[in-house]
Amino acid sequence: VDHLVPTTLKEEVLRQAASLRAMGAELRGQIAGLADPAAEHSIGALLMTLAGAVASWRSRNGHGQSVNIKPGLVSQAKRRGGEGRLGVVEFETPAKGRPNPKKNCVCDSTIRSINFAMGSESVAHTDFSLPGPFPVEWTRTYCSSLDAYDRDVVGARWITPFTTRFDCVDDGLVFHDADGRSHEFTLPKVKLAHYNAIENLTLIRVSNDTLVLCRG
Repeated sequence: VDHLVPTTLKEEVLRQAASLRAMGAELRGQIAGLADPAAEHSIGALLMTLAGAVASWRSRNGHGQSVNIKPGLVSQAKRRGGEGRLGVVEFETPAKGRPNPKKNCVCDSTIRSINFAMGSESVAHTDFSLPGPFPVEWTRTYCSSLDAYDRDVVGARWITPFTTRFDCVDDGLVFHDADGRSHEFTLPKVKLAHYNAIENLTLIRVSNDTLVLCRG
């Protein structure tokens, strides 16, 4: 078989193989370095930041709920309703944003994409899809209430997963998500986090100018 393969080709294959072996040793060291909590922006440092945020939250919310239990007696909780009477609701708190239809699997808009809570229109449009090992689907979402994107590069009030952003508003932050909905956050201190229980989002401030948003 040796005489069927040109010498130059064999030399090139051997050279590439040697290069890959050398690269493997270097990559092994770099991957191991990701576990070092002292290395900036490493996975180990991120885990330490998360652990610190959890410990800080538990220290602030570690107290339990106090109850009074009388010795020798059975405590009962009672609630007496209005015996079938209907009350009049004079005031309802207005909605501040569109709900997440995927969370409770409920219909939140009309068949023409008009949201019940806000009266805003939302439309998704896919411009193109690129197949491959890492497929790319370029889908834009239009939201009529997304005035923060009036001058966006993909069109007024259109947003994509590649154009989401944080805006500084007063002393807090507003995150504009890819579905056109916006979520308010308080600006946490460095190495602390803020959790949005409704959207199941955790915002971590890694440094003065670096934020990490975790979903789930």
